[in-house]
Amino acid sequence: HLLEYLAADYPGTVHDGQIVNQLEYTEQSEFAAQIRANLSALGVAENDALLLAITRFESAIRERAPGDAVAGQARDLASAVRERFGVSAVPSRTPDLARGRALYDASCASCHGATGLGDGAAGKSLDPPPRNFHERERLLALSPFALFSTITYGLDGTGMTGFTATLDDATRWDLAYYVGSLGFAPE
Repeated sequence: HLLEYLAADYPGTVHDGQIVNQLEYTEQSEFAAQIRANLSALGVAENDALLLAITRFESAIRERAPGDAVAGQARDLASAVRERFGVSAVPSRTPDLARGRALYDASCASCHGATGLGDGAAGKSLDPPPRNFHERERLLALSPFALFSTITYGLDGTGMTGFTATLDDATRWDLAYYVGSLGFAPE
């Protein structure tokens, strides 16, 4: 989940080797360290290829490598982690967008707004503010699995809480696909 998040957000934090958003850059560095700690907690040894790849990834962030390079590393690492731990990145059935919309209206619109612009009444006091799901470039950078993971686990340090205890997998996939559709015309 964190690797997918990093892949989408890091490119906007560094430009030509310069930090353009210090808050996001600090968050990216903290997430990379958290990934290392999580893998260690899962029993991945320091000399394992996965942790060696995380070391290279952390170095790329520290060296302010280009966004596309770090995003590519993050996606490759996410794939390796999913493969190692048997995590499926696709739903077991075709998502139901109508059900996703109903869930969005009930659980998300209060913060993210009725149409997903991040302008819901309950989100006005949140820092950082709720995500605008019409930011097309960002949506194109996120896989449906990244959206599913955010809905599942939430995002530490934000108002976005996880729904793993209240929504089953199929329901979270419905919601992820609906949210992912908001920035695009119906056709």
